[in-house]
Amino acid sequence: MKSYLERNPLLYPPEPSGDAGKAGHFAIIPVYDENAHIYSTLASVKTALIRSPEPVKVILVLNEPANAPAGACQRNRELLASLQKNDGKYDGGLSVGRELFFINLLDKEIKTKFRTVGNARKCGFDGALHQIDGQVTDQNSLLFSLDADTLVSPDYFISALQYFRLHPELAGAVFDFEHRLSGIRELDLAAMRYEIYLRDYSCKLKNARSEYWFWTIGSAFACTARDYMRCGGMRRHAAGEDFYFLQALRKVGRIGVVPDCRVYPAGRVSDRVPFGTGPAIARQLQGEMPELYNPDSFELLKAFFLHCETLEYDQLTGAITGAAETELQEFFQTLDFDCIWAKIVRNTPRCREKLLEALHIYCDGFFIIKFCHWLEQQYPGKFARQKMFSDELLAEKLHALRQECALLA
Repeated sequence: MKSYLERNPLLYPPEPSGDAGKAGHFAIIPVYDENAHIYSTLASVKTALIRSPEPVKVILVLNEPANAPAGACQRNRELLASLQKNDGKYDGGLSVGRELFFINLLDKEIKTKFRTVGNARKCGFDGALHQIDGQVTDQNSLLFSLDADTLVSPDYFISALQYFRLHPELAGAVFDFEHRLSGIRELDLAAMRYEIYLRDYSCKLKNARSEYWFWTIGSAFACTARDYMRCGGMRRHAAGEDFYFLQALRKVGRIGVVPDCRVYPAGRVSDRVPFGTGPAIARQLQGEMPELYNPDSFELLKAFFLHCETLEYDQLTGAITGAAETELQEFFQTLDFDCIWAKIVRNTPRCREKLLEALHIYCDGFFIIKFCHWLEQQYPGKFARQKMFSDELLAEKLHALRQECALLA
């Protein structure tokens, strides 16, 4: 913990300051122009805290991009003033200074490239580390990642705390999710399509025996404080920070699924980030429908991983790509994988399980996405994406995928 905190000093401490913020667990919520949603989000967190067997503190990170519209800037400062005055307008019933804290990044001198949601999350997570009681040398302290428009189940904290206690080997876990519907047909259909896209991809990854099958949603994961530091902390990207972080987190430990509870992101149009729920819905309203990755792409990976699992250590140290299907062999050749694998073998302990783990560390989520895109370009007829389901089938297909995802852990 000490070395991470030395490399990442506390530049923006949570307010109000003092020992009241000391706790073992923290929930981090970046906030940008969310006055219309933040009260409801915090109210749902309050309900979950009542059921929590251990105290959890909440840190809001008020942030805005360099080009934020004047109206958004005004609303951000209205929220900040409300929290500073503790007038109860936006706190969801949480006690400011006891349960709820905030980090103000609004008027700080931050480089334009770091005025991102990723940097806001990082400031919140790092701020929490400085507040945690004692030395974080084990898995006991949890960090929860939420969004300002996301409601949580009443059992959100108790389910997560129990799950991590039952599975101390975990570095992190994702929460099941369900986009809230607005009652506006086109918006709701768009939210359903995007959720189908996310779940379909995770199920295909899991079926392919990838260790990176989990969905990456900023409002739907938690991790141990120790493993947060071990993987280098939150990434500062303008979008996709959740994906980049969870990729790194999986490389230091397993990731599971918290059972028996969900988070509920808003299914709405948003241009806050380049991609994610809001932009995905906006693109659909402009006529750009999401398509599903071709299942045959994942069958190639599955066959390769299954074959490698049958090999003994001495066999794994050789040119393992020879057993891959033709298309996967060709992709490996573009990466000069045989040379890379020889180096991995040299730098990995002489243990079959360690070598298989090293293979999956290399064949991570980035690798799989690049492979799928490469197949689409090289074999457009054979590995083309599949059209989204018709509107009449969306509810049925989404229900089936939710049930399938519940079994992924």
